[in-house]
Amino acid sequence: MPCCIDIDRDGLIEVVVIEEAGLADNRKPNSLLILEGETGEIEHYINTGEKFFGMKVCDYNRDGRLEIITGNTDGKMRVFDDSLNKIQEVSFPTSVKVLSVCDFDGDGTNEILLSTRNSKLFILNEQLKTILEQNIIPGENFVRADIVNCGRRKKLLFKVRSDSISSYKLMSVVPVVQIINRKPYNFIIIAVPLMVLCALVIAVIYYFRLAARLRRVVNFVPSGLFIIDFKNKIAFMNTRAAKMFHKEMEEVYSKPFIDICTDDKERKVLDKWLANPEVQKSFTFDSILDGKTRKLEAKKRVLNNSNKVVLIEDKTGKYTSDKIVSWAGFAQKLAHEVKNPLSTITLTLQRLQSLYRKELGKSAGGLDTYANSILEEVDRLRGTTDRFMRFLSIEKPNFELNDINSLIEAALEKYDRILPRGVKIKKSYGKNIPSVDCDSSQIMVLLNNLIENGLEAVGGSGVLSVRSLLVEKIIDGKIGKYIEVSIEDSGAGIAGKDLPNLYKAFYTTKEGGTGLGLLISRQIMEQHKGEISIQSKEGIGTTVTIQLPLDLNNVEAK
Repeated sequence: MPCCIDIDRDGLIEVVVIEEAGLADNRKPNSLLILEGETGEIEHYINTGEKFFGMKVCDYNRDGRLEIITGNTDGKMRVFDDSLNKIQEVSFPTSVKVLSVCDFDGDGTNEILLSTRNSKLFILNEQLKTILEQNIIPGENFVRADIVNCGRRKKLLFKVRSDSISSYKLMSVVPVVQIINRKPYNFIIIAVPLMVLCALVIAVIYYFRLAARLRRVVNFVPSGLFIIDFKNKIAFMNTRAAKMFHKEMEEVYSKPFIDICTDDKERKVLDKWLANPEVQKSFTFDSILDGKTRKLEAKKRVLNNSNKVVLIEDKTGKYTSDKIVSWAGFAQKLAHEVKNPLSTITLTLQRLQSLYRKELGKSAGGLDTYANSILEEVDRLRGTTDRFMRFLSIEKPNFELNDINSLIEAALEKYDRILPRGVKIKKSYGKNIPSVDCDSSQIMVLLNNLIENGLEAVGGSGVLSVRSLLVEKIIDGKIGKYIEVSIEDSGAGIAGKDLPNLYKAFYTTKEGGTGLGLLISRQIMEQHKGEISIQSKEGIGTTVTIQLPLDLNNVEAK
């Protein structure tokens, strides 16, 4: 039966027709044609299959475009678009006929009703998947069916002819959910496992969310945190512990705690401390990392009979400070005892110079050479004692808001007038850098130390670059703002073997150096809760970087 419809939505009516007889007897394909409604001229046509059986034009998949659905004696149901391009194809064991396309069960989606030569009825969904296959009557005939409206749903009226008697069958297409609702016990059988499954899924999600929340909390703990089992093997460590020992969780999981934290000398003592549940006081031990010995303090808490929590803090800085304080009084007295005679030696030598110059006149030149050498050494020794006393007498910083760029400019001002011609100072100051809480006098001492070191490294020819900028850093999951100052020289650089020793007292690579400048600089930065770092490469130069926190309250002292 032809179908008159605007199939391509161009405002003009077309006629869609199929050949259902004639050519199929000659084993040649029938045609499917789209004709112009006014002139009858052929717009599109296609020859496919054998003999067409049934055709429906509809938007079966609700995509806004009309499709043509056909049956065929070759056992294939085909779907074409408005230009007769084949979209999909479904195969059946015998000839297939398209009966109807509509929403049979009232669920809002379309179904396709088909009949095959062996009297079977098929219903396909929008994805062309079979949702019903049923034998209506025995025999080798197509089933005839009519659609009966019944509210939102449709019913199927089948005509069944046996001998000379015709009978009719009225059938409904019922969704699976409705079949379940008709038998409450079936619904319970399905619903109970679903409810249990949902409860398990919710419990698992809650568990992982809780675990993630706890992990975030322990990662904010300012100490290294370990959870160890009854065999003293590591089950968990936080990010601070990972940074403290330069290890990842995958590396240490299920490894003995004492293997990670200490060397062979204190293994037995630490193991005994961990094994004794009665010992609750802290335990201090040495740990070597990258060739450096650190003083670590451990505290433990027993969670249950099998697990323990161990908190570890790096007390190296405090231990060093305590040692310095313990001998600072004696060292200051010793420095005074050394410095006082130096003034007497200088005055006596200068008086001696004036006397022999009167007596010897021009012949005193030889003696001046020796006397001046002694005076130079006395001045060097006085400079050493001055720096040493300054190091021992660094007081607690007096924090005030200061402009870091102004402090840098003040420190560089005195060098601008005395620089050799071959030395240039390049300045690059960050714009809109906020003021920072610091002790201006201590920061000036720090800047002078670093600038003098850079200029001495450059010598008579080279470049000293001084930069300032505002940076952000993520430390232990927190974002902090820092003012960064870098002083870079184009000198000879520092040998790799000397870099680990630069902060040791009296260690120096410069002729006439005291070995106290960088030690004083680091002590100033520690009191400001800041950081100082040195990068150097032989033949290229050295860069010293300091970072001062803008918010002292949110920064843990280094």
